[in-house]
Amino acid sequence: MLDEHGEIPPFGWAVGVAGRPSEQIEHGVRALVEWSAAAWKQHFPPERGYQVQVEAHRDAAGGVRMTARRGDFHAEATVEHDPPAAGARSAASRGPSVRAFGRAHFLPIAEAALRGERATRLGRIAGGAGGLSIFLTLAWLMIGVNDPIYVLGGMLLVVTLVMTLMAGVLLGGFLGERVGVSGSLRARRDVEQAPGFGDDLRRWKAMSRQLLAQRAAFAARRGQPFRSEPTGLAS
Repeated sequence: MLDEHGEIPPFGWAVGVAGRPSEQIEHGVRALVEWSAAAWKQHFPPERGYQVQVEAHRDAAGGVRMTARRGDFHAEATVEHDPPAAGARSAASRGPSVRAFGRAHFLPIAEAALRGERATRLGRIAGGAGGLSIFLTLAWLMIGVNDPIYVLGGMLLVVTLVMTLMAGVLLGGFLGERVGVSGSLRARRDVEQAPGFGDDLRRWKAMSRQLLAQRAAFAARRGQPFRSEPTGLAS
């Protein structure tokens, strides 16, 4: 359901609209923007504790960006439209497209994953430093305490250096990774047990399904999309 970074599977689609009249494209994008904004506010109502922002371009035909937050939950979705290139005679000259994509995640799990990656890196560095320290100690015992060594001893030192460094990096990385996994599991458990977790998932899945369904409206040249209002999520 949630990946290791606390992200729900994202969605996205893109439809080329080359060859259509620019007025038809702009009308369709405006309709999609208006529908998306209304559906977004209905699926993430402020009265349920969601902080919602809808930022439409100055010209609604350019698209809209929408965000919703509640506690540890953060969702965002964007509708974009590529206008014709400057100086182009029609939308067909550049091959514009209409795109919609979105993602949602839970911040504590994402932060725990970043801490885990940092712990793994630090563990490898510390392990490598420890392995180097062991090698230097052995080298001093072999060269500084005993008589100088020759070819065979030098080869042994090279092998010792490689082995101690590799062992230190692997061991440090393993320990750091274990620390990161433990933190991620704890963060995931806290998120999944928090009130409203299931409601956040249900609302996001419903919203993403409806935005995905709008792809067919642009895939068809003469479709009449956005006839029905989004179904409500009162509970």
